[in-house]
Amino acid sequence: MSQNTTYDRFGRTLTATFAVSSTLSPAFDVRAFGDGLLRVPSPWGGGTCTFKVAPTAGGTYSPLRDSANAVVSLLPTAGAVHQLHAAVIQAHYLKVVKAIAVTGTRQIGLDLKA
Repeated sequence: MSQNTTYDRFGRTLTATFAVSSTLSPAFDVRAFGDGLLRVPSPWGGGTCTFKVAPTAGGTYSPLRDSANAVVSLLPTAGAVHQLHAAVIQAHYLKVVKAIAVTGTRQIGLDLKA
């Protein structure tokens, strides 16, 4: 898996590549941001996305749950941009989990704003 970062004065854009047959992205550092979008490629084929979070980059990543104890999830549309749940951006470090491992790589993007 690889990750690239682009900065500008308004925020940060991160991209990560899921390796072949992988369901877990590299960690995203979202500590300095208050809002974000998830960019999903076309084709996608990864099914529903859930999120794992940790207090440090090397920490233990746990599934993100909302106040009702439900796993925070997103069923993305291929080739679309989706607003992230507020709880996702409240994390310090974030990994995106896709439900289905597909043959071939998939690249996702996070557009983050302070």
